[in-house]
Amino acid sequence: MHCYDVNPQYLAACETRYGPLLGSRLSLVEASIDRTVVIEPVELLVANLLTEYVGIKEFAAFVAVNSSRIEVLSSVIQCNDTADFVSTTAYPSSFDGLSSIASDIDPDALEAAMGNAGLFGLGRFTYPLPPARRHDRRRESLRSPSGASAAHDPGVTSSPDQ
Repeated sequence: MHCYDVNPQYLAACETRYGPLLGSRLSLVEASIDRTVVIEPVELLVANLLTEYVGIKEFAAFVAVNSSRIEVLSSVIQCNDTADFVSTTAYPSSFDGLSSIASDIDPDALEAAMGNAGLFGLGRFTYPLPPARRHDRRRESLRSPSGASAAHDPGVTSSPDQ
């Protein structure tokens, strides 16, 4: 398991939580996620609540640079209909900086950018959250459900999530 994050405290928490279980199979990498990062080959890349911080353009560039290393990409974005980006919490100072660097992501614009990066949609699902939020979850692959590569079969856009 490879974990990439810009926050060393988060990586330390991952080490504490998963290190005893995974041992040497756990690789923790401190890095800002952008087009300069080259990741290890993975069957599944989970990028939940990431695009809001790096932006669609940079996330799509990161995916394109690493396209030969990612078999399936799973991502979640948070859509804020009327609520603030961060929910009311007993620890508001912990999240002070998030609002200044996070941005709302248009799910359709993200879908188009991922298609332009050569990925096929495998499923897109929306989950309502209180208050006035929702998570938009996507799964994408560089191969169509029929097994063709994105470069050879651009007409495939999505299929039900299995």
